[in-house]
Amino acid sequence: MDLQHTRDNILAPIAAAATRLRITPIMVSVLGVVLMIACGIALHAHIYTLSFLFLAGSIIADLLDGSLARYQKQESDSGRIVDLITDNVSFDIFLIALGASHFMDFNMVAILILLQIIVTIKNTRKALKSAAHTGLRIHDLHGFWVLPNVAKAVMYISVVAAVAMKVDILTTSGLLAILILAFGIIKR
Repeated sequence: MDLQHTRDNILAPIAAAATRLRITPIMVSVLGVVLMIACGIALHAHIYTLSFLFLAGSIIADLLDGSLARYQKQESDSGRIVDLITDNVSFDIFLIALGASHFMDFNMVAILILLQIIVTIKNTRKALKSAAHTGLRIHDLHGFWVLPNVAKAVMYISVVAAVAMKVDILTTSGLLAILILAFGIIKR
């Protein structure tokens, strides 16, 4: 059983409830961005518990939108692209909030955002080429966006750890995320 299938099974009750409430996958994607904006505001205001709750909500929305699309049988290439864009916008908002809150140097924030954009564009082009070659649709393809997601996870976890343990590990984590994204640029 693959990770996506497991995640869909875990989120099925939430997807069923959302479907009954006529909530669409796009609505969930947009909610994820709104929650990340709220996370950034709370982080900037140094209200860490609230920022963690908003961060968790945004991550759950990110996980739920695809599962909801599959549950509602609304998977589409355009939905996959919207999901990719909203995920990246959320992460960029998070990074900007880190810089604005002085948790991370703005130069590192700018480098991370730039690398994320480059890797995402490169991998999306590869996915489109693969889709054209195999006849599959984009939403049927997996694995093209793993490295950016690993970099995002490193940053999300490191912020929680940095605040909880009162240790500055964000510079190290930021460098690790930069290396992960740089690897995504140079790998074939």
